[in-house]
Amino acid sequence: MLRVILSFILLISPFSTQAETIGINWSALSPGQYQKLRTNEGAQLVSRYVGPRDGLYLFELFYGLAPNDIPNERIFLDRDGQFVKSIFVSGATTTFEPHDCSRTLGACSFTMRTKDGKTFSYTQIAKRTARGLKFTRRDASGKVVMRARMELRDSGLLRNLTMRTRLGGGGYIREVKLVK
Repeated sequence: MLRVILSFILLISPFSTQAETIGINWSALSPGQYQKLRTNEGAQLVSRYVGPRDGLYLFELFYGLAPNDIPNERIFLDRDGQFVKSIFVSGATTTFEPHDCSRTLGACSFTMRTKDGKTFSYTQIAKRTARGLKFTRRDASGKVVMRARMELRDSGLLRNLTMRTRLGGGGYIREVKLVK
């Protein structure tokens, strides 16, 4: 469940660049800026913006109270802020093709290839809310696998994420502190 929650940590505030996509105002972020976050399970996380890399935007995720020398995960977003890949400290990679649909309003489909080589197809339907967005994600058979609501800061970073999974699980992630 933590992996699902982590896949949404880096969402930025709405800034429309296309009719159906919630984009990112990258100029609102400074390399080195980071957020301290906490999950419903009590885990502490730090998400640090690194900057553009090879046409994508890189964030580093640290498990714990402060960033250290080696991130636990490196997350790459496209120009619209949609997840493209995640590289773990072990070197394993999870990819999203064409992206994870995290910023696409309306219906959007994607394929996720996990670090252990499994492939999953999803369709997601998202709607804008007053403070961010909410979505329902379905697997290839049409079963709802997740419902989530994201509250976004004016500055663009995720403030709160609340989710429920198909198996009845759920959780949240909350911003503790923003460090510029």
